[in-house]
Amino acid sequence: MKLIRPILFTALVFSLIWSGIAVSEALRPVNETPTAPPFTLPTLRGEPVSLGDYRGKPLIVNFWATWCPPCIAEMPSMDRAFALLKEDGIGMLAINVGETKEKVEEFLASHPAAFPVLLDPKMEVHASWRIRGMPTTYVLDGEGRMIYIAEGGRKWDSPRVLDKVRGLLRDESDADEHGMSKNTPEHEPNTGLPVLQGLAVLHRP
Repeated sequence: MKLIRPILFTALVFSLIWSGIAVSEALRPVNETPTAPPFTLPTLRGEPVSLGDYRGKPLIVNFWATWCPPCIAEMPSMDRAFALLKEDGIGMLAINVGETKEKVEEFLASHPAAFPVLLDPKMEVHASWRIRGMPTTYVLDGEGRMIYIAEGGRKWDSPRVLDKVRGLLRDESDADEHGMSKNTPEHEPNTGLPVLQGLAVLHRP
């Protein structure tokens, strides 16, 4: 009996992780839409990339790790979403947390991604962004404000998610046309989903 309980608990945890990809598609509005903390991180080629480089258009910023099952599960849909969104000028960055360049390169050799992958080996950026678990993804507007958050995996190429992200382009266009401040998103009704569904802990096993 003592052995069975840990096994059942482990099975339950992984069930929640994978079910998060299937059912939790909503992007949750961020309270008060704060400005995202700035950062400059290297790519796998050692080229520096700064958050400010993407100023002026919406940007998706994803925090992930190679040991995180929901991170791996959502990556193909992120790649498909990037192929669609980049045509609209919407950017995407994936920040690997706490791993070496060699580890990430090994992973991407079998899981290729078209969007830029940055390295945060000392976990400094994840700390400044107050990431609780992975994957965690923020959607920023053109002013660098945190508009939406997704904690846990998402189907990033689903129409519901794509419409949310593209809606930031429409908001900016309307605000520019009328000389008004950009509107913050309305809060969606509570779906009843666990907050941390599909979210892996930060600590590596």
